[in-house]
Amino acid sequence: MSGAFRAIDPASAQERDPDRLYWLDRACLRFLLRCGAATAKQIAILVYGNLRLAQYHLLRLHRSGLLERTAIVDTPSRAEYAYRVSPSGHQRLGTRRTPAPATYVRHMLD
Repeated sequence: MSGAFRAIDPASAQERDPDRLYWLDRACLRFLLRCGAATAKQIAILVYGNLRLAQYHLLRLHRSGLLERTAIVDTPSRAEYAYRVSPSGHQRLGTRRTPAPATYVRHMLD
């Protein structure tokens, strides 16, 4: 499962200071640090309140190199993504990476 997550190329990452993030983005990062990984739909319900708003902010966090993502439902029209904090995101946030995400999250994403 951990091999499926992909981070953005560090050379193309947009530099964003984690201290200057929008407060909902910080809440999203705290949520992902606590649970390990979550889908965009779950994050939308628990943090942002709107799926389109969540997808917009998650894409910005992914492009900045703080998150890594993987497609969990591959359909021709769209894919649903699961997100987790990237190793460079842990380094920039000053947190340490847990050995494995929670088993219930892993089971749900599998």
